[in-house]
Order: sequence, then structure tokens, then C-alpha cells
Amino acid sequence: MTMMRQDQMPYYIPPQQFDPTQWFGTVAQVPQIRPQPSLAEIIVDILGKLVVVGAVGAVVYAGCELLFGEEKLVARCSKCGRAHATRSCPMTGERTRLRIEKTGFCSCCGGRFSYTEGHHYAGRGTEKGREMCGPCHFHCGHDRAWNNYPINPRYCRLAA
Repeated sequence: MTMMRQDQMPYYIPPQQFDPTQWFGTVAQVPQIRPQPSLAEIIVDILGKLVVVGAVGAVVYAGCELLFGEEKLVARCSKCGRAHATRSCPMTGERTRLRIEKTGFCSCCGGRFSYTEGHHYAGRGTEKGREMCGPCHFHCGHDRAWNNYPINPRYCRLAA
């Protein structure tokens, strides 16, 4: 320590003020308070986002339909589901008499019966048919329900 005389005043350096740039490099920013949006602004913002999402969804759907869409659909009969006009549908047309000669043999199971039925397997508007016993007519010809349209079975479902 150096001795000073009493008439000398020591040199006084005041303490430095806090300078944030000295330690952090930039001046710290004070967060500013933003005003809260109103309810109408929130609703408009949500609706705008929904419109954008809907438009993007429509574009994606249209692109998928173009790339992976099915073939052109064929007009189907409202009565039987096949590809023809309803007015010429043999399933719902006027009933025609089945002109087959009954022999007493079932054409499905091959059994001999005293009573056989004529089965319009191509629909009641045509003359295509076969002779079947009662159980085969129900189980094989109409797939176990009289509501079903008639079919021409390839094998006997009762004998299988």
C-alpha cells in the first residue's frame, strides 16, 4: 500500500452501471403484450383453415379417383342386379309355362320321385328349366330361401 498524504485526494472511479450488452452481446428485449383476438377473429381463422383443409382433401380425393378409380360402371337391373334393362329382365318378366317332359327323375340328385317340380333356373320369363325334386328345388335351386333368385346348380348340395 502506498501512503498518501492527507492533503491529497485519492482518485475516485465511480462503479460502472450494469450494461447487458457487455455480458449478453445484445440488448435484452422486453416481451411486448399483444392484444387478445376477439371471438369473431377466432371463428374466421378456424373457418379459413377448414376451407383450406377441405380444398386439399378434395384435390387428393380427385387425384386418387383418377389414378385408382374403378372402370366405368355398368347400368344394373334394379330387380336382379344383372347388367341389363329392368323391362327385359327374365327374373321379373311374365311367367311362362315351362315346357319340359317330366320323367320322375331329379336332374340335380338323380333320384326317382313320384312328384317333381319344374325349376326355371334362367328366370320365369324364359323357357329354360330343369326337373327337380322338392328338397333339391329348395336347397339347390333357390339356395335355401324362396326369396333368392333361381340358380342352375352345378352339383347337388344335399348329396355333397
